Amino acid sequence: MTLVAYYKSRFQIEFLFRDAKQHVGLTHCQSTRKEAINLHVNASMTALNLLKIEDRNAKQTDEATVISIASWKRRKFNQHLMDRLFDELDLDLSCGKVARIYERYRDYGYMKLSEVLITHKDFIFEKIRLGSTSKRPRKTYQPTSDPCGK
Repeated sequence: MTLVAYYKSRFQIEFLFRDAKQHVGLTHCQSTRKEAINLHVNASMTALNLLKIEDRNAKQTDEATVISIASWKRRKFNQHLMDRLFDELDLDLSCGKVARIYERYRDYGYMKLSEVLITHKDFIFEKIRLGSTSKRPRKTYQPTSDPCGK
């Protein structure tokens, strides 16, 4: 590898550790034993890599793509919660109506990257249209004698 290739891979390694710290609990190990810390780091990195493999399989591509780990985490939480709830209620996922409800709410709170980019682009264009120096009036706090605000 050349020096430039090492430099480029440095950022991917930083992104990997950032995602592991923010989303899969890399920094939550409280042990001081070398073996326990080693196991925890490997488990965190494995969870992150398994999620990236699942994302790649869901997109049906072998190309490198951008992934939102927070959205996948939300989706997995929703799936787990609905699986437990549907099991408690003895609902059958083979039933069409139940399956449609499951599919609809499985992705609740999950944002596709294309939606995020469109929202961000619209925000930038709106800012340009309004003028980047225009400021909205700030709301000021008006204390009242009544704590309920009446």
